[in-house]
Amino acid sequence: MRRSGSQPWRLVALLTAMVVLPIAALAWLGVRYVGEQEATAKRQVSVLLEDRLREVDGTIIRFMEEHQRRLRRVVEPLPMTPKAIRNYLKANARDVDVLVVGSADGKLQFPPLNSGVLTSFERELVERTRPIWQDGALDAAIRAKADESTRDGSARADEGWLTYYHGSGLNLIFWRRSGKRIVAAELSRIRLLSDLVAYLPSTKAFADGSFDSLTTLSDANGASLYEWGTYRPGKDESARVTLPLSSPLAAWSLRHYSAPDALPDAPAAGWGGLLAGLLGIAVALMLVAVLLYRQRRREMAVAAQRVSFVNQVSHELKTPLTNIRLYAELLSGQLDVDDLTPDEVKRDPVARNLSVINEETARLSRLIHNVLTFSRDQQDALELRPRSVDLDKVIATTVDAQRGSLAKAKLAVELDGTIGVGIADPDALTHIVSNLLSNAEKYAATGERVVVSTSREGEWAKITVRDFGPGIPETERERIFEPFQRLTSRVNEGVSGTGIGLDIARRLARLHGGDLTLVASQPGACFVASLRLDPPAATAT
Repeated sequence: MRRSGSQPWRLVALLTAMVVLPIAALAWLGVRYVGEQEATAKRQVSVLLEDRLREVDGTIIRFMEEHQRRLRRVVEPLPMTPKAIRNYLKANARDVDVLVVGSADGKLQFPPLNSGVLTSFERELVERTRPIWQDGALDAAIRAKADESTRDGSARADEGWLTYYHGSGLNLIFWRRSGKRIVAAELSRIRLLSDLVAYLPSTKAFADGSFDSLTTLSDANGASLYEWGTYRPGKDESARVTLPLSSPLAAWSLRHYSAPDALPDAPAAGWGGLLAGLLGIAVALMLVAVLLYRQRRREMAVAAQRVSFVNQVSHELKTPLTNIRLYAELLSGQLDVDDLTPDEVKRDPVARNLSVINEETARLSRLIHNVLTFSRDQQDALELRPRSVDLDKVIATTVDAQRGSLAKAKLAVELDGTIGVGIADPDALTHIVSNLLSNAEKYAATGERVVVSTSREGEWAKITVRDFGPGIPETERERIFEPFQRLTSRVNEGVSGTGIGLDIARRLARLHGGDLTLVASQPGACFVASLRLDPPAATAT
């Protein structure tokens, strides 16, 4: 993976998310808040308008109560005979049509159907009201009033209103039970509406423009019977508030219309305050992001300089180290140190010193190799050079090269299994196995042995390095593969190292199309490197 090139983009993406996500969350919360404020304001406006309409409805209730008292005064002294009734109505209530129905048999007593002498107005009244007195509508109204009186002791059971439709409008009949008859008085609809209009506000209400609105009194079909106000709604505009009138005019309704800006739907500063707040937070977050970005870039520049310095120093160390190893090996050959047994080496001071020189130069060589490999990886220059190779031989050579240092740590190493010939980078393979053995040497000396086992499945090779030391806590099993990470415990005390060996081993395994993982084992730690034996000859990804 390209570290020097990809990290700035990841940093930019992270800082952008740090700015965008809080702003988006705050914007969402702000929109919800302003929306709730707007809904609350709308509800408050609706309540205000509904209260106004209820005041008008209260006025209409008082109007109907006044008419009820008037009609009661008309029907209470009504005479008994048809002739007397006609004379009484002519003298006292010319605008009222009266029906008299027997309370026992429900038959119409006035106008007298059997008399043969009915005025044109009386004949029209009989036909218009026939469903009421003949089809039982009046009886149903009387029973409903009795039920209402039973539920509410304050309601009178001997009188009430009856509504019915005839022609194109609503008609009202006031009925009252009086002895053995029921007297029903119908008020002229035209007279009722004209009297009602006198109770309602003038058509020029709010004509000064202080409140551009319109209130209508509408019938059951929505047609306007009367209206007041200056606002003129559009053809399909809906009323802001609709309130049905109280009984007996429940079929009619009051409707309020007003211009969109006549009453506010939301606090005036709601959206402006939200945008200003979001803008301020966005600017603050952007400033923080810029400062963090600049700080991170400075840190990355310093880190790049350090990596470059370490790389140069490591390169400079390779030449003298190579010479030291060369002359140490030549001296060992001249003194026949390689032919001595371990016990003879211990007894011979010169041989013992040469052995220490060889082991330490080998360890220093591995350390420099790790540093250079890590440096190439940081600079996107880490590449594989795969070729056909005997993997068993490479692994065996690597294990043999470290037997001395492992034995010095009192670790016996065991090698088991075969892989055979495959296409791989022998240097990378050596590096992987060497780093895993060095890890066991540093941290698992108490286990006394290390087992290296190999196997092959098709194009895949598996290399397992297991120690029997204290192991690695489960919570730390991924962190150990991060560069420069070393667990803090008594096992690590006095152990030297850079903390990049396992990271490099994993990256080399992944370059081979495989991976390096830590699997559960008791006791100790068990690392498994899987390699594809025809890896792509490409840079790190």
